[in-house]
Amino acid sequence: MLKLKIDSRSRPYGVAVFTVAVSFMLTLALKPLLQGSIFGVFFGAVAVSAWYGGLGPGLLASLLSAILSVYFFLPPAFSLTLSGLAAIVRLSMFLVVTMTIASLTAELQTAKKRVEVMLSKLKLSEERYRHLLDTASEGILTIDTLGRTDYVNQRMAEMLSYSREEILGQYVFEFADEVARGQIVEHLERVKQGKSDRAHLRFRRRDGCELWALVSSSSIKDDTGSFKGAFAAIADITELKQTSEALRESEERFRQVTDNISDVFWVADLAKRELLYVSPAYEKIWGRSCESLQANFIESLESIHPEDRDRVQAKFFQTVLQGQYDEEFRILRPDGSVRWVRDRGFPIKNKQGETHRAAGVIEDITERKQVESELKNQQKWLEEMLNFLPSPILLVEPETAKVTFANIAANVMAGGEFPKNRPAEKYHTIYYCTDASGERIPDDRMPGVRVARGEHLDGFEFNWHTPGGIRSIVAFGDTLPAMHGHPPTSALLFQDITKLKIAEVEIRRFNENLEAAVKERTLQLQAVNSELESFCYSVSHDLRAPLRHISGFVELLLKRNNSNLDETSHRYLNTIAHTAKQAGILVDDLLAFSRMGRAEMHCMAVNMELLIKEVKHEFEPETNGRDIQWQIQPNLPLVNGDISMLRLALRNLIENALKYTRTQPQTIIEIGYVSDYCKLPSSELTWAALADNLKYYNLDKESVGLKSKIPNPQYQEDMAIFSIRDNGVGFDMRYVHKLFGVFQRLHSEQEFEGTGIGLANVRRIIYRHGGETWAQGTVGVGATFYFSLPRLQGEVE
Repeated sequence: MLKLKIDSRSRPYGVAVFTVAVSFMLTLALKPLLQGSIFGVFFGAVAVSAWYGGLGPGLLASLLSAILSVYFFLPPAFSLTLSGLAAIVRLSMFLVVTMTIASLTAELQTAKKRVEVMLSKLKLSEERYRHLLDTASEGILTIDTLGRTDYVNQRMAEMLSYSREEILGQYVFEFADEVARGQIVEHLERVKQGKSDRAHLRFRRRDGCELWALVSSSSIKDDTGSFKGAFAAIADITELKQTSEALRESEERFRQVTDNISDVFWVADLAKRELLYVSPAYEKIWGRSCESLQANFIESLESIHPEDRDRVQAKFFQTVLQGQYDEEFRILRPDGSVRWVRDRGFPIKNKQGETHRAAGVIEDITERKQVESELKNQQKWLEEMLNFLPSPILLVEPETAKVTFANIAANVMAGGEFPKNRPAEKYHTIYYCTDASGERIPDDRMPGVRVARGEHLDGFEFNWHTPGGIRSIVAFGDTLPAMHGHPPTSALLFQDITKLKIAEVEIRRFNENLEAAVKERTLQLQAVNSELESFCYSVSHDLRAPLRHISGFVELLLKRNNSNLDETSHRYLNTIAHTAKQAGILVDDLLAFSRMGRAEMHCMAVNMELLIKEVKHEFEPETNGRDIQWQIQPNLPLVNGDISMLRLALRNLIENALKYTRTQPQTIIEIGYVSDYCKLPSSELTWAALADNLKYYNLDKESVGLKSKIPNPQYQEDMAIFSIRDNGVGFDMRYVHKLFGVFQRLHSEQEFEGTGIGLANVRRIIYRHGGETWAQGTVGVGATFYFSLPRLQGEVE
């Protein structure tokens, strides 16, 4: 079987030809009904072609429609020539309008695609930013102007031992004691002044323990520069603070020792192995008396720790005879305690140059040994802590770029133990990095080299090639200054985003599929809506003839047999005639309602004040004899709309007000507009009615600016809200959702005549103008109907 393969580039033009052909067939079939409006159906063909394929197919559809119209429908028929200026003008207007439609539709479609791409990128950027915050190694929180938290990441919640939900919405002061609260207030005051501030602040964990934190805060401001909150990055320095406090206390103790106790000075006779002199400090360090030591010099050797004794004795007699002696060892005090001392000795020679004595200084280094032990433990703890972290971390030697430490996560990411103490120029023999385009990153631009020469990395993204495969990485790095005896160190933190990159591809593919599905569904819905409109029009049109027959035959029957019919028969026939008449009115209203959805709009500047007065004047013959007080607000804003449609909408609303106030001795009708949204009714039922109205339009609150019951300023600039208030019978707000529906009535026909289509027509007219309708009423008090219309450009309140 021969298959026809259509190029995707020519498909839009095929659609244009097809839609023009369909429009031609419809126009040909409906020609008797169109009564000269032969171009109406072709407008749809041009719009569909431009929407589907862009400007080119739209212009093609416009040209084909013009040719078919000239040849088949404009006189003379079956000729491409035009007779008369009127035909030329009509054709010219058709071409101008259709080309404008094609151009605007194509631009709208292009703009829509650009907006979708921008929204997709914005969402992706926001997800990346939130993911980075949620996975940051530091605590992150933001607060509002009152100090309440409105965002907190998982790390911050872990630091305070609370869940994120428990922290959100709480005042930040609740996590601190009275003293710390004052410090937090001072810190926030500096931030409110627009300064970025760093401070050491103390918080309270859930269990009551202290959390010392280094808080770096900056203010959050809106477009006007007003303070809207603060952003804080919080590093847990509790361990550092405790270590610092321990070191401070140790230094204080050591200072007291050095201030009050001198080192031990000693002099010994090597030949006699006698101690000639020892300073009083010996008693405090050894816990023995100086006299006992001088009486028994061997006692000093016996006080050396058994594990150090042989080494010290051998070193002392070998080294002191040759020159300087420097040894560290432990001593045992009588109470069983152990102390570390440093013994530095030197030989004393006689005139013959022979070493016959030795002298030295013994320093108590117990405190120093303890500090060294603590530092080693701290370093071990730090390495274990870094190994515990899931993010790969490297410590790099500044300038040389040699890696001195790699945690377990870095080894896993590297596919084995990360090579250490190798110069950066040799790393590419094991690993190398590429950028997003796949180009290899030069050695001097690799992350480790950059941070080693002092650069700050904040989200450097690259692909890392390892024996285990290619990984997508985001690198953060900086150089830490020297502290606590440690030299300056450059640190690198890697975030493996390989899975995220894969997810991005999947999401992009999903979005593309979703967009295609949405487009397909939109076309289906448009087709269904078109079919429903056509069906409604056909039913309404076809019902008129049988209703006329019913009314006519009832009238003939009454004329021919009027004298032969009893009272009951007369009542039955009158009821049939009245019902047929009402059905005819209903069909006419339904037909008008159907036409209203398809009628072409001719928008222009509309003076609402003049239009309202014209409609009011139309009702004067019907309202003669009634006491009606009209209150029409002057200087109503100009709007952009179809004056015929707006006249019909106002006629329905004013007729509605006149009808439901005729039971009042005095009718009061107020017509105006809402210049300030704060004057809108604030009852929950009113806003529920408006929400129901939005559902009818398939809109949401955000699309019209209804957020927290306060429309946004942009909505107020674009739209004008009008109101028509009466003092009639009103209605129950529980049924407000039925007001604008087709055939929906809140009062019986015996009380007030009507078909239930008037307000539905109002809603459709206002909706086609891009506005909304809603109402508020109270039984026995009256009702107010609101509707919004687009302001004429430049007419902003």
